[in-house]
Amino acid sequence: MSDRPVVSSLPFIMRVVEVITSIVAFAVVVEYTGSSEYNYIVFTGVSGFVVALAFMACYAARVQAVRGKVSAVVDGVWWVFWLAAAAVATNLLTGRFTDNSRTRASCAFCWITWACWTVSFITAIREARGYEY
Repeated sequence: MSDRPVVSSLPFIMRVVEVITSIVAFAVVVEYTGSSEYNYIVFTGVSGFVVALAFMACYAARVQAVRGKVSAVVDGVWWVFWLAAAAVATNLLTGRFTDNSRTRASCAFCWITWACWTVSFITAIREARGYEY
């Protein structure tokens, strides 16, 4: 383990970005109720936000058990969730909500958040193989 401050490590920085983008992805569409598509985006955003915060807390406490394999499994699951949320948001833009700027913003941030979880997933796999960030 390095003596470098945890807040400057790549995994911690990615979690901060995931928290911010998750909030934006779900916050702009949270008031649209009654649609399972929007409900899924809100679920993925809120759960992704909570998971990223939990990882940030573990990183700050220097809990090594969450690094590597545990992080890779969780990141893999949320990578799939965010890919599905981004696909759902994109599908909403092709249907009845094409002129909705909030849906467009949510779609963009779903894809951005998916990209962030992709980086976290790759980072976790590399950590599981012994690379230290």
